[in-house]
Amino acid sequence: MIGGCLVSAAAVSAEASAETPPAGAASDQQRGTAFPTRQPARRKELLVRGGGDQKTEAAVQLALEWLAANQAADGGWNLGVAKTQPSLVATTALSILSFLGAGHSPTAGPYKESLSRALAWLVAKQNKKGCIGLHKYESAIGLMAVAEAYGMSRDDKLGEAAQRAAKWARSSQCSAGGWDYKPDSERNDMSVTGWWIMGLKSAKTAGIKVSNKGWGQAEDFVKAMTSKRNGDVAYAARSFSGRDLRKTSGSARMPAVALCCLQFLGRGRTDSRVKACTSRVLKDGLPFHVANSSGRGRTDFYRWYYGTLGMYQLGGESEAWRKWNDALKKTLLAKQVRSGTLADKKGSWDPDKDDYGKYWGRAGQTALGALMLQVYYRYESVHEVKSEGGGK
Repeated sequence: MIGGCLVSAAAVSAEASAETPPAGAASDQQRGTAFPTRQPARRKELLVRGGGDQKTEAAVQLALEWLAANQAADGGWNLGVAKTQPSLVATTALSILSFLGAGHSPTAGPYKESLSRALAWLVAKQNKKGCIGLHKYESAIGLMAVAEAYGMSRDDKLGEAAQRAAKWARSSQCSAGGWDYKPDSERNDMSVTGWWIMGLKSAKTAGIKVSNKGWGQAEDFVKAMTSKRNGDVAYAARSFSGRDLRKTSGSARMPAVALCCLQFLGRGRTDSRVKACTSRVLKDGLPFHVANSSGRGRTDFYRWYYGTLGMYQLGGESEAWRKWNDALKKTLLAKQVRSGTLADKKGSWDPDKDDYGKYWGRAGQTALGALMLQVYYRYESVHEVKSEGGGK
């Protein structure tokens, strides 16, 4: 079926020989070093180089203290979260990622017990096919969390869960190269696809086997959805024939998603779509504490999260990154709650004025705030890695 998600189990099996870890994946001698930028010495160096400072680090630490103090007894996070499995899984996965992004591990450090309980909760939501949750957006975020936890701990059980989730990603991928809210859909959703690309990127970094063919198809899909001319990015597509995608209009969030994903998929800074998306994201507005008359600058952690990752990948010397980072720091530091107690709101970010806050609640908002302020060291610059490896 054209545009549908009909990658058969046999086809996935036939691709097994083409599933290879990325160059530089951690070996037995490098166990626990899949994310070396999060280690203390390198983290400090990259923090300064990227434009972070002691204030951003203090904000991250305070956010983690709030998350640890407000973890549910069952190991997940549910404070203010919509009582649906997708929202609960996504929020717990994002919270896990915020601890991992700061260099914490389920096997060592002050938050190891919190992480261990949270990961046990998350893995328990994985079915026999490898799907974590109900195959909405949360399944991809779950893959990201489990893969990064494996990359930092080398726990075999986490590795097995991550591998099953990566295989599910391939078997549920639509023939146009994207993903949707269900695996048998003819529709391809750019927003959902962004989370799956993030999840598979983390899996590749951790040394989990990922289908090269599926990865290439995802790149083709994002390119087809993105305008070289003005950075417009379609929200969804229902069919695929050659180069023709029947698309529905996008939103200001989608250029930020594409900017991040195009670079993680291998497109360089000078790529026409990357340049167009950079301009479009800036045009759509920097993160601002108070919205202006046009409505730009409203609280939108979803857009800011992808915009932050994408702009950072352009490089610390990029004027676009400097503008974005200056606005981001000012906004997030001003918005973080600093009064009261950890048992209340101190260290968190208010979700009330964010469109998605009703889904992920204060816990999800706080996890995303911390993740944005970890951007300086959370991931390697894909362009620096290429340069060091002799690539273009």
